[in-house]
Amino acid sequence: MIVDGKAIARELHQSLSREASLMKPQPSLAVFISQSTFEVKKFVDIKIRAAEEVGITVDVIQSPYRQKTEAFVHALLEAARTHDGLLVQLPLAPSLDANTIRQVMPITHDVDVYGLTAFQQFKEKRLPIFPPVVAAISEILYRQHSAPAGKKVVIVGDGQLVGTPSAIWATHMGAEVTTVTRDTPDIAVATREADMIILGAGSPGLLTPDMIKEGAIVMDAGTSESEGKLAGDADPACAEKASLFTPVPGGIGPIAVAKVLENLLTLRRIRAGEHV
Repeated sequence: MIVDGKAIARELHQSLSREASLMKPQPSLAVFISQSTFEVKKFVDIKIRAAEEVGITVDVIQSPYRQKTEAFVHALLEAARTHDGLLVQLPLAPSLDANTIRQVMPITHDVDVYGLTAFQQFKEKRLPIFPPVVAAISEILYRQHSAPAGKKVVIVGDGQLVGTPSAIWATHMGAEVTTVTRDTPDIAVATREADMIILGAGSPGLLTPDMIKEGAIVMDAGTSESEGKLAGDADPACAEKASLFTPVPGGIGPIAVAKVLENLLTLRRIRAGEHV
């Protein structure tokens, strides 16, 4: 089955729109951009359109390419005073220190679970929200009455937005987790045994049909540019063998964006002292 992430996202947007319409003033998100690449522009445009559909205003804050970390952090903290959520669009410009930015990211506004405080609480199962990609994968599996528990799950890539949080979540859910990276000699050794594969390497067509077993679940969250288009880590032909397959674009991405907005509304309710 090929997952229609756009259809799922539309359903989520309807629910979020009803919630956002009851909030005064209108919920708002600040998106910080420090590099303008093909992928960044695509991702930010998608987030803006989704937010507008839900009823969340978005302010895009473009930092100068050579901006110093101190100035970036100041702008970030200032935005926390006027917005309900903060999102730092990756990749960061080389002039910025990611560790410093992650250290100061307010947990109260961290819709991406990007900051070190939020991420540590997620690792300890104490955070009331999930990283968006993890939340999207969980949403898909829930709708298909599936779960990682007891499954052999292979994570391809160990990045901070897909690989690492997915490995933590799958472990929390009771899966037998193996992470492979570009340093792994032959990732097919692991993927051929996997019941579920979560991709976040950003390497177009990395996973081919001969690298998966019949009936495997393939969750592709790896996105990069290929011939001017967004492409996933999995060859689309993998869908023929997979029991569940998320295409790129149109699979995990739209749902993850909806989960960013869901996280924003949840964090706002928490700051207002409402039960979540």
